Amino acid sequence: MVEQLQAKQMHVVVLKTSERVLMDPALTTQRIFMYFYFCINIGSIVGQVSMVYAERYDGFWLAFLLPTIMFALCPIVLMVFKRKYVLREPTGSVFGKAMSLTKFAYKGKISANPVTT
Repeated sequence: MVEQLQAKQMHVVVLKTSERVLMDPALTTQRIFMYFYFCINIGSIVGQVSMVYAERYDGFWLAFLLPTIMFALCPIVLMVFKRKYVLREPTGSVFGKAMSLTKFAYKGKISANPVTT
């Protein structure tokens, strides 16, 4: 999601009104995440309420059909807007880095010998 943001350093942008504005990528990233989680929360509330009403008045078939339709639209949206996305190569797994960091964090704190711990 935030990998779509190209800027890494703060820079000055001149608007159409000839106003100079300082663009900070850290604030932009924060705003992107805030809107993302806001949309997730709104979607979960609307989904839960609509599914309960659909189940109560029409049955379970409609309650399960509504999220299925919404999930089926996701690949279509991805295919339609693929040209607008920033595509990057996968960087690989971070599992090894996480394990070495965990080992470093527990160094000297745990041991197979209970006497030394």
